[in-house]
Amino acid sequence: MNIYGPFDVDPVIARLTAQVPALRRCEGAAELAAVYADPAGVVPAAFVLPADESISSNNYSGVMRQLVRATVRVVYMARNFRRADIGAEALFTLHAIRLAGRQALLRWRPPGCEEMELTEARLLRYDNATVFLMESFATSYRIQVSSS
Repeated sequence: MNIYGPFDVDPVIARLTAQVPALRRCEGAAELAAVYADPAGVVPAAFVLPADESISSNNYSGVMRQLVRATVRVVYMARNFRRADIGAEALFTLHAIRLAGRQALLRWRPPGCEEMELTEARLLRYDNATVFLMESFATSYRIQVSSS
């Protein structure tokens, strides 16, 4: 029996923490919810959230084999400390941490998975000189269970 999953975001958090020294904070979904409600936290920051898992059907007899495509979302947070009406500083910081995050995650293989790839990027929120931008990364892993 070889079962892996659901996708674990802890190795992604560890990799970003180790590979992106500019991040002053890298945490998970619960911390993002708190920061989203009150964004006066330590920046720049990244928050890693599990997202979708698309699972292929099983077409084998005697052995269950399924390919799972897992998506993880990284929400980056940056702030402009000088002037709230001009987001240039926040965008400059955001660009730098996104680039470093991509360098850390693209083509990296989380435990038990294939290489990660970037699938989406979008601005989530910009207000009070704080910007939140999300990037989605996908990988695949296999579930295999032999009949007893």
